[in-house]
Amino acid sequence: MTATELASAFASLSAEDKLKLIELLWDSLTDSEKQWDLTPAQEKLFAERLADYSANRQATSTWEEVKAAARSRIR
Repeated sequence: MTATELASAFASLSAEDKLKLIELLWDSLTDSEKQWDLTPAQEKLFAERLADYSANRQATSTWEEVKAAARSRIR
């Protein structure tokens, strides 16, 4: 299946099915053994975001909270 065909099929899915597919795709990337090389700009951004997270942990949400909020918006 080509990327164009996949995009067309994706467009026809319900919002809930789109979220499920996105989650499956994301999990397939994070399960990968491949190491991703970051550019210097990406490394800098990562360091900045990690520092912000470390300084503001109380302002974060768990994945389950984010997923539940996203799903509640599409119902």
